[in-house]
Order: sequence, then structure tokens, then C-alpha cells
Amino acid sequence: MERQTNIESAPENGGKVINTPVDGAQSTMREGKVKMNMDRKNKFDSLLIDLFKIKNKTQLGKTFENLCEYYLKGRFQYLWGSSSKPPNSIPITIPDNIDITRGDTGVDYYACGENGEVWAIQVKARKNKLVKGDLNSFIADTTIRKINKLMVVTTSNGLSSNATKYVAERQITMVFGNDLRDSNTNWPESLRIDPIIAPQRKPQKGSKWLPFAVARQYAQALRLRNHRAWLTFVRSGHKREDVPANPQETYGKKKEWTSWGDFLGTGNIRSGKWLCYEDARQTVLKLGLKNDRDWREWSKSGKRPKNIPANPDQIYAHKGWCSWPHWLRNAENKSFVDFEAAREFARSSDINKAAEWNKIAKSGSLPANIPRSPRTVYLHKGWKGWGDFLGSGATSPAQPKNFVCYEEASQFAQSHKVKSASKWRILCQSGDRPTNIPANPSKVYKNDWTNWGKFLGKDPTRRDLKLKWLPFNEARKKVWEMGMMSREQWRRERHNLPEGIPRSPEDAYNNQGWKGWGDWLGFRRPK
Repeated sequence: MERQTNIESAPENGGKVINTPVDGAQSTMREGKVKMNMDRKNKFDSLLIDLFKIKNKTQLGKTFENLCEYYLKGRFQYLWGSSSKPPNSIPITIPDNIDITRGDTGVDYYACGENGEVWAIQVKARKNKLVKGDLNSFIADTTIRKINKLMVVTTSNGLSSNATKYVAERQITMVFGNDLRDSNTNWPESLRIDPIIAPQRKPQKGSKWLPFAVARQYAQALRLRNHRAWLTFVRSGHKREDVPANPQETYGKKKEWTSWGDFLGTGNIRSGKWLCYEDARQTVLKLGLKNDRDWREWSKSGKRPKNIPANPDQIYAHKGWCSWPHWLRNAENKSFVDFEAAREFARSSDINKAAEWNKIAKSGSLPANIPRSPRTVYLHKGWKGWGDFLGSGATSPAQPKNFVCYEEASQFAQSHKVKSASKWRILCQSGDRPTNIPANPSKVYKNDWTNWGKFLGKDPTRRDLKLKWLPFNEARKKVWEMGMMSREQWRRERHNLPEGIPRSPEDAYNNQGWKGWGDWLGFRRPK
């Protein structure tokens, strides 16, 4: 195309006529495109503001799905809801090994790409970073359906560290909020409540359950750790309709069910499945292990059978347990003196702390008839605590505890430069805490207690003290929505928490509703 020429009038001073080439049409076109793009972005921003005004989560999710259809229809020629049949005009035959016959909450849409590949798509309306829990049901559903082309469309603009690894492993195409905003999508003037393509339909009630092997494959793809995590997932509403909430009952009738460890793929065995004490002990005696340290190293090596516990002293505490020598070397428990004689020896040895006793025990300096771990050997034979055993102070629950006042306990903690609740617990376990200082000051000093920061003398301008946290019930509800499966996951994700959620909730909500991590993460929700 020839470039247009702008012929200017001759200047009054008689100069030459100047022919200046100017891309007038192209410049106007560029300006028009810029304005159009800005209009699209502004429109998307406005829609997003209206979207998050919706309080009902189900309506919020469905409305965002409908909004995403404008973007997806521009990217894929063939697009259909997960509970709908593919269009008759689709130019390919979907392979038999790809199952798209059942609707589910894991997948929101299917699409056909330019090269004939089948895509599974999930949409997520989130203000914060996506976490691994947001993707679990999608990954599980597409794994069982054998679909490799995956896409997640979200209002979020980032992923947590765990989710980033998850996305990289499965090669998921991510479309973030900024991608939607910068796209050439012709967004609607307002949010639509009704979808622009065939509406999704839930599977009919009473539909047959998946075969056990397929349901187990689905469950294992979720990477849940235990039965409790499964129940949390079921309550979240993301479970497939054709997988029973109580698989042990459904598949147990057909004698296909073995255990939760088998169903979830963890290999874990519940305590009721351990060998009895004597059978487990006879297996252990053949190993030739010398002490509990050897036992722990061997247990971590991966050679320990799944029906023998890693902590036999706890599992068999009331079911035959005597001592580590008896467990490992067939030594009779009578090789140790009785509790009173052992306590008399301990009190005469000038040992004042459990840490000192453990140090001497590890050195091998104790007499052969004095156990290295007296608490284990004498637990049900007179043991009342280290203070009583060493003579440094009575610790029997029956005896009253004369603790110092709150201010003195706080001064003690600050003098040891304890910086956090976890460091305080380490100090208590070390044996350096006097018997008149409580291990759980938050409970003992309920009337004076504010928080750990004040007790430990921390700077009140620190983040964890100056922020105003949400009320406990409101914060806990938000945490449940995040779908975290364990305390370990909380520790990994706590730097990406929503505003108003404390990183150390056990401190922030102490005496304000805190009941433990199971309640906080949703494992034991009130009925």
C-alpha cells in the first residue's frame, strides 16, 4: 500500500512546498487499537470488581465461569461444558482412552485445539495466590480421564511454591488475571448470570459408583495423607459424584476394600493393623539391634515392615511393652532394679536435670541394672516425673504446683532470650526450666495473659503484634476455604496468607477460640 502524502501550503516567506510523508491512516488505526485495548482492560477491571461483590461462593464461581467463556470461545473453536456432550460438528474422533462422559467438579470445560487435541479446563475465582489444594480435584479428575492438555483460568496473578511445582510437573497452561485483562477478548457490558454455552448438569442421583480400581486411582491422584484428609476433601464439595464418600463401606461389601493406606496410596496402616507385641518382638529380635538409637536408624532405612510400628514404646505401652533391651535383645525386665531403688540411686547421684541424666546415660556410665530411659521402664510402676525421680522437685499431678507470678515467669523467659513459643518449648524440654515456672504459661496465667509477644518481651511493632487479626471464627472459616491438608503445609504456605490471618494462630487466638490444629485446618469441624 502506498503511503499517503500530506501537502502543506507554501509558507508566506516564499519557501518551497514541503511534501511530508505521514502514515495518517496507520497512526489513526494505532490510536484506535490503543483506545480499544484500554476500553477492554477498563471493562475487565470493572467486571472483576463487580464479580467479587458476589457473596455467595457458588454464584461467584458460576458467574466467573460464564465470564471465562468469552475468553475461551475466542481461543477454541469447539468448547463445551464438562457435563455436556461434544458438539456434533467437532472435526475429530475423541480417542476411546479419553473419558469425557461424566460431569464433575474437577473439570469445568472441554475444548478441541487447532491440532485436534482435547483440552480439560478449570476456572478459579481467587483474590490470592492459588495453592496446591485449589488444583487437587482438577489434577485427580484429569488423571483418571487420561487427558494431558490442561488449562487453568483464574483471576489470581500468582501461585504458591507448592502449586508452582505442581503446575510444572503436570505442564498446566496457566491463564492469570493479567492475561485475561491483556487479551483481545470482547468482554460483555455486565456480568452474566446465565452461561453463553450449554449449561452444565450434575450427574443424576443414584448413578453407579466407579469401579474400585478407578476410584482408587482417582483418590491416589489427590495425594491425600490419611482418612482425616479424605473427609476434609469430601466436605469441601470437590469430590466426584461417582466416587462414594465412604468407600470403605461401598467397596467393602464386594470385599475389594483393604485399607485407607491402600486406597490413598500412602501404604500407611492404622494402629489396629499392627502385629501383636510378641509377634512384632520376635521379628525384631532377629535383627541384632543393640539399642534404641540403632532401632531408629534401621526404622528410617525403609526396611521396617509396615505392620511393625516405628514407635513401639508408645503403640505397645499398655500391650506388653517392658523396655528397649527387652524389645531388641530379649533381656528380661527383671534385670532392672525396681522403681524405688532406681529413684534412690538417681537422687544420690547429684543429677538435677533430665538433660544431665540423658547425657550420662548416653556415655554408658550408668550401672547395667539402671535403665537409660526410666520414664519408659517405670511409667506404670511408680513414675511421677523427672522432678520426683531426681529429687529436684515434685511433679505429681496430685500435688499442687506453686508457680511464680506472671511477671517473674516473663522475666525468666526474657533472661534466657527466648524469641518465640517454639523456642520456649525447646527450653522446657531441655530440663533448664525450674519447677516453679510453668511449661504452659498461657493456661496457667489466663487472667494476665495477652500473647506470646508480650510474655517474651518482643518488640510490639513487629508484624505479628501490630496487625489486627480477623475474629477467630471468621479467620478459621477462611482457612477452611484454603483447603490445607496438614500443619506442615500450613508452615510452607504461611507467608502467602490472606490479610487478617495470623501466621501463628495458636498464639494470636490463644484463649479466643483456639482448639488445636485439627479444628483450625478443618479436620474436626463442629457439626
